[in-house]
Amino acid sequence: MIEGAKVLVRIGKSNLRSRNDEHTGNLLQSMRWKSARNSLAVYAGFERSYKFEALKGVGNHAHLVDRGTKDRYTKKGYFRGKMPASYFWTDTRNEGGGEAMRSIEKGIINMVENLKMKY
Repeated sequence: MIEGAKVLVRIGKSNLRSRNDEHTGNLLQSMRWKSARNSLAVYAGFERSYKFEALKGVGNHAHLVDRGTKDRYTKKGYFRGKMPASYFWTDTRNEGGGEAMRSIEKGIINMVENLKMKY
């Protein structure tokens, strides 16, 4: 299952590099996979908290980069911009879903074969 998460993170990083002009690389660094300790769950996405204070919360804006924002105005009516959507993570889920599932299937088959050999 970890291999499936790694596939999604790899494709997500590739999409982010190709679609966004990233200056700091913080969003790219925050893209990670994580395995749950006491279950079979594996998560792929953006890390929102870090051990290092300098990188704390850098993944919090991933949804804004992915989906974009509408025109933003202040209460006084000043225009503050619009974030165009790049859909890098949405497309990653759509494109990489099949490849991730195949990786998960291979992992399950290997695990079953190992258990057969063991017992």
